[in-house]
Amino acid sequence: MIIGVNTGGTFTDFVYKQGDTWGVYKVLSTPSNFVEAVLNGLNYFSYVNPCHEQKVRELLAPFGLELSLSHEILAEFREFERTSTTVINAYVSPKTKRYIGHLISA
Repeated sequence: MIIGVNTGGTFTDFVYKQGDTWGVYKVLSTPSNFVEAVLNGLNYFSYVNPCHEQKVRELLAPFGLELSLSHEILAEFREFERTSTTVINAYVSPKTKRYIGHLISA
């Protein structure tokens, strides 16, 4: 899969090619908020090809951040379900790890 991104303006456009198929996906954005639009676009395509989410993990690994990647949490094409499940995992996972850590150390 090849993805091209055009940021700025009212929309961030993702043009993709997979095999012989071309498509366009638009994310509502503003020039001051293009990063969120790019992340939303990465989430949109991750069920097909997780290499971009994996690259984000690789780039953020030196910072020791806990990441919830949608292709690992719920790899399906439904954007709402995948996004909401990943957000819930990102919120609950650190709390659960602390809780289990307290149980183990007690």
